Formats: sequence, structure tokens, C-alpha cells
Amino acid sequence: MAYTLSLEEIDKGHLSQVGGKNASLGELPRAGVRVPPGFAVTTEAYREFMRKSGIEAE
Repeated sequence: MAYTLSLEEIDKGHLSQVGGKNASLGELPRAGVRVPPGFAVTTEAYREFMRKSGIEAE
């Protein structure tokens, strides 16, 4: 699984991977809204960071 996704490739189908705000940002260009280039960190990246850093909730 990817740890980041560009906003250009994100749509509402990625909601569980990037959250609602990022999924919405990915949809805006399809509606004709100009959005600066960017990326989203995935929930999988967050979970792995928490697990490997030892700060994961027990």
C-alpha cells in the first residue's frame, strides 16, 4: 500500500485511505475547481508510524 497519494489521483473512493477532507480535495478538480498540487498521507502510513515509534495506543 502507498504511504502517500497525489491529490490528482484521489477521489471519494479513497475516503478510508486519506480521510474526508483529502478525498474532497481530490474531487474538486473534477468539479472544475483549481487546486494546487499536493498529496495526502494515508491512514496506513499513520498506523505504521504509530506502531514502529512505540506510541501506539494499547
